[in-house]
Amino acid sequence: MTASKTVCEDSGEEMFVQELEKALISLCKELEIPIPLWLSKNTHEFAAFHQTIFFSEQYTEPVKFDRFQIRLIGRDVSTNPDGNHSFRSKERRE
Repeated sequence: MTASKTVCEDSGEEMFVQELEKALISLCKELEIPIPLWLSKNTHEFAAFHQTIFFSEQYTEPVKFDRFQIRLIGRDVSTNPDGNHSFRSKERRE
């Protein structure tokens, strides 16, 4: 099973890293899943590909899915009409 959610974060006053953190927390709350541990591999993936995948081992609580993927849409990838940065997630359950 795959679920997809999109959140928009762009206060215009915060640094990108802060916007990304708020978006990740917001997505996890919407999907009712724990917040994963962000590892250096996630930083490298996100910087290179504007997306990253979290695996079940990156959670401090048990999860019922094998991976959680977030992707940046907007900001140099595609432009939203309102100029906000959109963060999309996919949760895959098997």
